[in-house]
Amino acid sequence: MNRKVLIIEDNKLDCLLHKKACTKVGLQEPVIFYNGLEALQYIKEEFTGATELLVLLDINMPVMNGWEFLDNLPAVRNKANTFIAIVSSSFSEADRAKAQQYELVQEYFVKPLSIGKLSQLVNQPFLNGFKVA
Repeated sequence: MNRKVLIIEDNKLDCLLHKKACTKVGLQEPVIFYNGLEALQYIKEEFTGATELLVLLDINMPVMNGWEFLDNLPAVRNKANTFIAIVSSSFSEADRAKAQQYELVQEYFVKPLSIGKLSQLVNQPFLNGFKVA
């Protein structure tokens, strides 16, 4: 099965930190997008339902925020092939509650994303060996 890691984050420093964390836990090199619209277009054009995606998603971004991205994710994405971790600076319980309403969102992390947090994520049963390229 084809697997891909996507970082959707508008802060370039956070992107760099997330990318380094991915490398440290053994994930493949992630593809970076600075807003949800860019990522959504990429997913629609490049991926079928057979490709597994691990998405590290920020909430507050220009053009298309994380919530809008989740609302517009193509129908070919489902819980068996798409794993989303929200990585946000928001400590808001309302944001955490909203994230739980999305079936594809498995985790909610407050920035910064540490290697330990990402390691916990990739070792979850729902990812079923995702880090194996």
